Formats: sequence, C-alpha cells, structure tokens
Amino acid sequence: MERDNTQLIALMEGRLQALRSLAQEIKSAQEACVALDLEALRDHDNQKGKLCAEIRRLDLAIGGVVGRLASAESLRAVVAAGQRLEPQSAPTTLRKLEALMEESEAARSEVQRLNRVYAQFLARSRDTLNVMTNVVSHCLGVYPSLVRPGSLTLPFERSY
Repeated sequence: MERDNTQLIALMEGRLQALRSLAQEIKSAQEACVALDLEALRDHDNQKGKLCAEIRRLDLAIGGVVGRLASAESLRAVVAAGQRLEPQSAPTTLRKLEALMEESEAARSEVQRLNRVYAQFLARSRDTLNVMTNVVSHCLGVYPSLVRPGSLTLPFERSY
C-alpha cells in the first residue's frame, strides 16, 4: 500500500508539473504569435502536443494506481477512503494527496482559461487577417495606373 501511495504522489506531482509547463507553453505560443515568430510558434505547438500526451499518460497511470488502492472511480474517493485503507500513514499521505489534488485542479483550471484566451486570440487574429485579405483583394486592380504605357510622365503633367 505504501508503495502505491508513493507512486501515486509521484505521478500526481508529475502531472502537476506537466500542467504548469503546458500553461507556460500556451503563454509562450501566444507571445510567439504576436511576434510573428513562426519557428517558435511551431516549436511551442510541438511541445504542447508532447505535454498533452504526457498528461494523458500520467492520467492513465494514476487511474491504474487508484484502481489498485480501492475499487473507487476517482482519486477523491481514494482520499476520502484513505483513513480506512492505511490509518498509520494516512494523515501525512492524505494531506499530501489533498494538496496535490487542489494544486492540480488549480493548474488545470489555469490551463483551461489560458487555452480559451488563446483560442479567442487566434479567432480574432483570423478575423483580422480575413479583413486584410479582403481589403487587398478588392483593392488590387481597382485603381487605374496613372502612368501611360510607354510614357514616363503622369497624364496630368505637361512636357515643356
């Protein structure tokens, strides 16, 4: 049981760190987008994908440990049942797990908020780009050239 608790704490700490890193990558990607640094933007997007895969892997591993600890469906149920499972180490372990759950939930909420803000930023950027594309496409060829072919002077200028 103690080994499972230690493993669960390590997995939860890894997940928390991955969530914090993901939040930082989202911020950095938005900054790279503003700076029009396409190479950095690509790197941040690749890193975000790797972090999401790591979080999914950790979630599966946490689910496996939770399943071994109790026939519960969630980590909260394991913590709630913790007093019955391991009374001698329960206070320290349970406090650590509760703190990790709270921090993890706060980090997940922050990632969700940052992701929503970034998605709105990208949508506004796309709208701005669409407007600029429309302006350019409608203005191209609309104004006739002021210089006549074969002439170096403008039509309203006179040769003296």
